[in-house]
Amino acid sequence: MVLGDMSGDPGLTADMDAAAAQYAARVVGELLVEKPDLTAGEMYGVLVDRAEEARAAARAARNHRSSVVDHPSYSSARTHFKDVLDATERGRSVTVAREGRASVVMPADKLRALFFHAVSPRVELANEDGRVIALMSGRPFVSEGSTVDGALEGLVLSLREYAEDWEARLQGAPNHRDNWALVQLVTLSSDDELLEWLARDSGEADA
Repeated sequence: MVLGDMSGDPGLTADMDAAAAQYAARVVGELLVEKPDLTAGEMYGVLVDRAEEARAAARAARNHRSSVVDHPSYSSARTHFKDVLDATERGRSVTVAREGRASVVMPADKLRALFFHAVSPRVELANEDGRVIALMSGRPFVSEGSTVDGALEGLVLSLREYAEDWEARLQGAPNHRDNWALVQLVTLSSDDELLEWLARDSGEADA
């Protein structure tokens, strides 16, 4: 069935106005039961938020995203923020839509573990004049020290500095944008965790 433009149909317009009025009355009634001390201004603010959620949900449905979005708007996620955090503590990923784009909230330790295994360090070691040289093949990082541990610690410092520069100005550069996963790993890891990662499979190529 193909429906044309019926915006000029007086009967349809009246039905839509009546449905909107009934919905608004129901929402106001629910709010008065939940929060009887709401002022008129606070009530208006809640109604605006509900309208934003409805519009966001409609956009998500049009974009075929409704099946993957837990919260169709920022307002919804803010209202249920404790539920969002409770869900992530149970290991669940929670999606939030805003202006047609979806973001995900998930446990940081699980995300770090994923990057730990997905991103290969590709560390190569060499000895020159009694010094240990550590470099990351295919990446612009090199360090040296009197021991292997010292050289790897230097790489950790270089990675920290690079992650800051990437966030500030390098992420849009063609030769740096593919390092997103590496930067997330650095940001989510402690120094000891980065040292463990660097020593994990030195010399191996990315999968």
